[in-house]
Amino acid sequence: MSWSSPPPWSNGDEASYLKPRQKTTRVSGETQHSVPAVDPTLIHAPISTVWTLIHSFDRYSEWNPFIRHAWVDGNPTPGKRITCVLPGPIWPLWIFSPETFTRIEPPRELAFPSSHLPPLPEGMSYVQDENGTVHGRAAWMEFIFDSIIAKLNLVRSFRVQRMLEAPVALANGGKRAVTVYETWDDLYGPAAHLAFFGWCQSGLEAQTAKLKARAEEIESKVDEKDIQQQTV
Repeated sequence: MSWSSPPPWSNGDEASYLKPRQKTTRVSGETQHSVPAVDPTLIHAPISTVWTLIHSFDRYSEWNPFIRHAWVDGNPTPGKRITCVLPGPIWPLWIFSPETFTRIEPPRELAFPSSHLPPLPEGMSYVQDENGTVHGRAAWMEFIFDSIIAKLNLVRSFRVQRMLEAPVALANGGKRAVTVYETWDDLYGPAAHLAFFGWCQSGLEAQTAKLKARAEEIESKVDEKDIQQQTV
């Protein structure tokens, strides 16, 4: 089985890429399919900030607790190899995970239903048209697991990181952009149970939490700088 874009859970249209994923585990015969997934997470920062953090692989050690290091063979484009270093489920085990990019889409304009977005805090509302459509931006990054066990079809993995930026109206009349971040890992194959579902799930959750904290820290410094300039 060869995976390329569109991935196996997609019917090939753009809307399918926006459907929320749910973490699950199911077994069919000798083949297990598990999906460690993080619920859509609201980040109070524009997509450009989130994308820069995700796309700066050489700086993962500064914030990412799940993928501690990452090396890319040349420019990150579909077909290029990335090697990720992850702390294993048992200390002091480290895992070297060779993967291949299948899709890299920097932020671009895209319209999508507001139903794909999580609820906002009180005093904030998504800016949408009369049809409930949000005109925002989106970005994707996707990889396939590319080790020898994947080539032998023992465990196949399709990892996705998706970002949706939406304009938000504030109670004080102002506007700002927020980003909804999602990540999941489709695991297939007769040895998929060896991929440590719980370890992968907790790793994705830790990565998402740190990404949110780092992006919002950067954005708060930008806001503080803007206020200082306005008061000068």
